[in-house]
Amino acid sequence: MFAIYSAAVMSLSDVECEDRLDEPRKPLRSRLMTATKAALSRANFMSTASLVVLQALVIHIISARDMYEPRALWTLTGVAVRVANGMGLDRDGTLLGLPPFETELRRRIWWFLKAQDLHNAELCGLPKFRDVGLSSDSTKRPTNINDIELYPGMPVSPVESGILTDMTFLAIRYDLLWFAAARVAKFRHLGKSLSQWDQDFASEGDKAETDQSVKEIEEHLEKKYLRRCDPSQPLQLMSMLMARAAIDTIRFMTHHPRRWTSINQAPPFERQWMWEVSIRLLEQRDMLQSNPSLKRFAWHAAFTMQWPAFIHVLDSLRANPSTPDAEKAWRLIANTFENNMSMFSDSRKPIHRAVRSLCLKAYDA
Repeated sequence: MFAIYSAAVMSLSDVECEDRLDEPRKPLRSRLMTATKAALSRANFMSTASLVVLQALVIHIISARDMYEPRALWTLTGVAVRVANGMGLDRDGTLLGLPPFETELRRRIWWFLKAQDLHNAELCGLPKFRDVGLSSDSTKRPTNINDIELYPGMPVSPVESGILTDMTFLAIRYDLLWFAAARVAKFRHLGKSLSQWDQDFASEGDKAETDQSVKEIEEHLEKKYLRRCDPSQPLQLMSMLMARAAIDTIRFMTHHPRRWTSINQAPPFERQWMWEVSIRLLEQRDMLQSNPSLKRFAWHAAFTMQWPAFIHVLDSLRANPSTPDAEKAWRLIANTFENNMSMFSDSRKPIHRAVRSLCLKAYDA
């Protein structure tokens, strides 16, 4: 319960916390996190075989994302993954003869942990696409159904109905994770290491193949989810924005400007294309954090910042201050800082210090 309380307070703004709970947010979060850690310690979470204790640890990791520095958060996530490994969550429940409800619950925990582990590793400087260890007996993706369809003692495994559900947002995320895993598996099959990822993107042939793969996953998401999304429904709007931002991020990584010594050495059409994708990513980020209907999800958007695109825009403005849409870009940059005040106040994270320095250099130019 302490983990749930802590996550609930984390999702509130300072004003909302004062209005709803009549307490300042910062000290309340601190007390609840301390209570959560004490409860986890008493439950011997590092050697637990309880799904409930593991769930509490996962929720604690979610609620502490802005309190811990990236390495500490990644390490704690790694502990959760190892605990889950020890409980056999890396193997599908159908292969272990487990009941349908427990099987689905284990799938949800395992896939969330794997996605979280990859994201936290990226914040520590590791490649965005890495091996997720999929095999024929790996835990299957969670079924895309509403929470109400799951209950203890359910006689058979749930079946997807093809409609949008409570799980759609995460289902999209896991489809993207599956796409990345397939790309990594292909790399392994060709006898390449992930350290060659960037070099291979420099190859026009490989880049064209990757562009085609991105187009295929985009069409898959559009057909399976996005065409059915109603923008008037906040969670569905967020699912649309996050999915399209993820696709644009993959495109950005495919054409990343690191392939050239400097931005000005890139072909003009490539520079323009990269600029448009980067601006689109900043616009999507701005909408995620500024749209009133998405206010309740703003806490999540803050943890999925597209740093490479943001840095590319600043670097482009520093190299070419009079670039087209420069005024629009500066407005989006200002909005990003306003929506993420920790970029000003939190100097524990190297990325914040680097971005502030680059922003000043771009402004001086």
